[in-house]
Amino acid sequence: MSDQRVPRTRSETAFWIIACILAVVFLFTMLQSVVGLW
Repeated sequence: MSDQRVPRTRSETAFWIIACILAVVFLFTMLQSVVGLW
């Protein structure tokens, strides 16, 4: 495997930050709905 270090662009970093935040919010909402069902 060749270790290719690709420089991340500013937009790509912002995209990953937004994606992580959305994933956390989505999981938190799912958790709340599951807890609310019990």
